[in-house]
Amino acid sequence: PIMKIPYATCDFAAIRAENYFYVDKTPYLPHLEGVNEEHLIFLRPRRFGKSTLISTLERYYDIAQADAFDARFGGLWIHEHPTPNRNKYLVLTIDLSPVDTVGDIKAICKSFATQVKAAVHGFASRYAKWVPPLSELIGVMWSSDEDVAGLMSEVLKALEVEGYQMYLLIDEYDHFGNRLLSDERKTTYEELVKASGFVRSFYASIKAFTRG
Repeated sequence: PIMKIPYATCDFAAIRAENYFYVDKTPYLPHLEGVNEEHLIFLRPRRFGKSTLISTLERYYDIAQADAFDARFGGLWIHEHPTPNRNKYLVLTIDLSPVDTVGDIKAICKSFATQVKAAVHGFASRYAKWVPPLSELIGVMWSSDEDVAGLMSEVLKALEVEGYQMYLLIDEYDHFGNRLLSDERKTTYEELVKASGFVRSFYASIKAFTRG
């Protein structure tokens, strides 16, 4: 048989559905859950499979995809050794690679907010039946300003009230920052990540809810 290599494909579900070649990384999932840190960061060079791993985590922990567990993970190590956290969370995945860095700080802020809002929109639509207040955010998030820190606080507050936990995955978190630095726009970069910058505010809003 011809080996199908998933070149430029990082969606775990598509890789499995189309029978692409896949190196089973699922034995590492119990190790990730056993790490005594709730905030995990993967630092690897490009093309080392970070996005594919994030997609795998998304499918494994998503409460809305519990019915697809056998189809997605059948034949893999984790299928016979599931962890207690399998399909336990509401999963929000944010990809920051499309953030545009060509314009000024205001334009970058708007592009950043667009990516976050798009991810939250899909999240709210997917989990509204578990957390009804999320549906109320869908109609207002696009008409509001670029306060994505406030938006994340509203989302997390709704989950907390309903008794659910979020598994947050952020892909290419440093991509737009690296682009600014490679374009020798250090001043713009420092403005974005300083204490009063919107990037810092965004992460601070998330951190505030990790205590609970």
